[in-house]
Amino acid sequence: MTYSPVWLCKYRRSSNMRYHFALFIPNKAYVSQNPQDKNEVCKGTIIHVVGAPMAGYSHEFKRNYDTSTSDQLRGLVHIGHVDQGLVYEPPTEDFSRHSSAMSSLERVALQIQAPRASENFMAPVNDTTNRRCQEWTVDYIRALVRHGYLHENATAIAQAERDPPEFGIGLQSIGQVGARSQGGRAQASSAHATSQAQVKQGQAGQAVENSVSGWTPWEWYADHSMWGRYSATKGWDWRDAEKPQQGADASKSKSAAQAGQASGASASGASASDASDASGEDWSAWQWYADSSKWGRHSETHGWDWRDPT
Repeated sequence: MTYSPVWLCKYRRSSNMRYHFALFIPNKAYVSQNPQDKNEVCKGTIIHVVGAPMAGYSHEFKRNYDTSTSDQLRGLVHIGHVDQGLVYEPPTEDFSRHSSAMSSLERVALQIQAPRASENFMAPVNDTTNRRCQEWTVDYIRALVRHGYLHENATAIAQAERDPPEFGIGLQSIGQVGARSQGGRAQASSAHATSQAQVKQGQAGQAVENSVSGWTPWEWYADHSMWGRYSATKGWDWRDAEKPQQGADASKSKSAAQAGQASGASASGASASDASDASGEDWSAWQWYADSSKWGRHSETHGWDWRDPT
């Protein structure tokens, strides 16, 4: 019987953000390669969940992922070995993403429910109402141990790598001056959110305002893995795709209130689900997501668009 090493991957853009967890199992040709060596190619399968706490997560399998290519991969921790017969071996070395399981290890991953939208994503994480990728990964490792695929020590090793429950919580961009103290939480008031979003990414202290549209510049919020901008009149605008073009969609994006008016929603609580998007793009109708306390819509092109209630 031959074995493959299993590595816990830890990603983040900034030292004051929570780590994103994933498991990495190298392909057979790379089992003897050290994935921590950025000078050498090491391809394999990534098993994780992707998403954001305010929107929820989904399972993803990356085939032929090369650990030497990511500048956000901050560390890999060896947690054990698994029988190679439990691991899917891709027929080519081309990179791809999938949501369907192709091996016993991956089928176990799909049995562990991906975290849903948090009841309060500004609250400390926990194992029930505010689960994120770290909590899911540890649950997945526990399941692999129960199946006898991993040694029980793997759970303790992964647990020791988790961030404290209150660390990295809140809406803090990577350009903000100074790391928030551990356990502190950002307050989502307009004044606080505006001061955060005014910090230009990578240029601490330099505030840039889009005075024409009323929106602050797009900022990457690593703890939520989403792009965000803020308007004093429209609230927060979130995108989980690539960085939107500054000002390019200002006329196309609607606030929750505008969506409700377009659909004829009344003060009695009718939702904006009937609102149509005049832009002609592939946006779904606005919906009220009570678990996130936000209006949201989705586009296969742009990802999620979130708005605070107004």
